[in-house]
Amino acid sequence: HDNDNDDVNCITDCNDDDPLSYPGAPEICSDGFDQDCDGITDELTSGTYTLLDDDSLHMGICSFAFPLCGTDWADVYIQDNGRLTFGFDDQSSTESAQALLDQTPSIAALWTDLDPSTNGTVEVTENSETSLSVTFTAIPEFGVPGTANSFTLTLFADGTAAIDYGSLSVDDGLVGFACG
Repeated sequence: HDNDNDDVNCITDCNDDDPLSYPGAPEICSDGFDQDCDGITDELTSGTYTLLDDDSLHMGICSFAFPLCGTDWADVYIQDNGRLTFGFDDQSSTESAQALLDQTPSIAALWTDLDPSTNGTVEVTENSETSLSVTFTAIPEFGVPGTANSFTLTLFADGTAAIDYGSLSVDDGLVGFACG
């Protein structure tokens, strides 16, 4: 039985009345709850995730707020398409310079139609009070078998960001940031 419809049965789920709480769930900071069922409340954000195509993760940044575009952000949406969005979730797979400029703050490390549902992982690592790194590993471009793209986008507590590109095999992509 699954009371909260999070696809985890009530025997395994640590809180079967909350669809955001299940083994391996992203931790939501400063709310006093243990979303990932590991017995620790509000620990630093970290984990390895397999996303679907046109999917996202909503993650809290637990040890600092990331200053971007005049706002200190305590959470971020990690889009499967190679970008981070702040204050909104947009899983659109088609990159567009106009969309990047028009939308609420976002950082595109490699905005293109990636497909983590077929291969690859997204790893999130928060280092206490200094940085949050999002690593995309071996993720293929949608509909292009045999491709694998690896890169890391790191947000620093001082408001700077860095992109480290590993192996890339995409035909195209958009890189940049905008405040909307």
